[in-house]
Amino acid sequence: MPKLDDLLYDIRRIAEHRAALTDKKLNAIYKELEKDLKHFLADAYEQYADADGRLYVANLDAQRKKAWFLREIAKAVDSIAGPVKEELLKLVDDVYETCYKGMVSSLKSAHKDGKYAETVKDLSVNKDVFQRAIGNNVSKLTLPRVLEKNRSEVIYQIQQELNIGLLNGDRYEQMAKRISERVGVSRSKADNIVRTETHRNTEGGMMDSAERIQDGLAGSGLIYAATWHTMKDERVRPQQRRKTKKGWKTYRSKSGANHMKMDGKTVAVGELFDLGNGVKTKAPGESGDAANDCRCRCFLEYNLMTAEEFAKATGVPVSKVQELRGLSATIGGDGIPEHEAPLLLKTIDKPNPSVIKKELRDFEKDAIMEPIETACVITKNGEVYKCFGTADRVFPDFDLGDKLQGAAVTHNHPIEETEFSFSDDDISLFMNQNLSILRGCDEKYTYELTRNASEIDSVPEDWMDFENYRHARAILMAEQNQIGYRRWKNDKG
Repeated sequence: MPKLDDLLYDIRRIAEHRAALTDKKLNAIYKELEKDLKHFLADAYEQYADADGRLYVANLDAQRKKAWFLREIAKAVDSIAGPVKEELLKLVDDVYETCYKGMVSSLKSAHKDGKYAETVKDLSVNKDVFQRAIGNNVSKLTLPRVLEKNRSEVIYQIQQELNIGLLNGDRYEQMAKRISERVGVSRSKADNIVRTETHRNTEGGMMDSAERIQDGLAGSGLIYAATWHTMKDERVRPQQRRKTKKGWKTYRSKSGANHMKMDGKTVAVGELFDLGNGVKTKAPGESGDAANDCRCRCFLEYNLMTAEEFAKATGVPVSKVQELRGLSATIGGDGIPEHEAPLLLKTIDKPNPSVIKKELRDFEKDAIMEPIETACVITKNGEVYKCFGTADRVFPDFDLGDKLQGAAVTHNHPIEETEFSFSDDDISLFMNQNLSILRGCDEKYTYELTRNASEIDSVPEDWMDFENYRHARAILMAEQNQIGYRRWKNDKG
């Protein structure tokens, strides 16, 4: 019977092969760009260079051709923007789908016999859930913005190089060298995007699928565990390899990223690995922090474990293990852990929008200090409930049933668990229960979903930062669902 590790290794090899094919196609695109730019330069030199074969800005100004010269350079770069975007988006889709579906098929194949066979035999890829996962893939949604920024930078940088050459009066050979070097830098950035996004979508696709598997294991008494592994070589962060006159040397990077200390760390699928310096992530390449994500080669090993096995692997007492997401069904049934019953606080006679917002804000002042998630629910008929949860979840839909339909809700994210915005489950709850408003809060931010699609934040430039990664994802999901979404710092709320 094949081992799960071996099957997932094969899936990762498929993803790497597709990245190599994309890299090859992009290399051809950039070579063609370099060729076109050199042909254009040759024509320009033939027409406007002086008798000594030098081209000065004055030569072009005399013919009123400088603007034309720079415009044609921009057009050449623009000509590859579409093909590059198409290849990279196709890569992201292919890798994510391969790894998402491959996780399910690999787990079933690895355990088709033995003690877990009965547990995993009915696991499958739910088409609706998969389509939502594809649609909510941050890489695919944000990649066009990254590529547009890169395109603008390439145009600017090539034009600047040529401006310097024109001021110096470079001959054709010198100017062509400038073009080659600058296109080479751009090509390296594209390669960096390929490697980073392939890794992000490999590990992200597997993790998203693993979370759905964990949901499917509810009631089984099992935890789907993820263990972090490095490549165990001299390039693992914080180590860094540099070429010197005396050969390759290993240095210690000052970026703050340290993956050596992560090797062997185990968490339940969906829980966060703590990378230090306030950076947390569900999987390698998904932290939103460039120092940790860019060209990362770490990967996760997945294992089905009992509570006792998980406790041994992590050093967490069994009693604490049983509070983890995913094992909750063994405690309270229906996938929900035991927790306090909801408390009816009051009934509002006339629950108008201003009264409701004040009630939610008053609740949030105390809720941000709670060690567990709690929620305030104001039903359509004005009943105000406090719902109690666990460290990373609260269950108003389970606690209140149909009363939640159309309600106004707020809840807290404890500081140890927060990702500074809504989770995908939060947004699904808002949509499925037709909530009028859903708010969330932590020690730093308050965030809000409404039915007013015109009230929506813009994706921040530094969306890769951990503090903004989930925020950016919420913006994109809100745009897809045509709802409103905002986030603000608490001292401005």
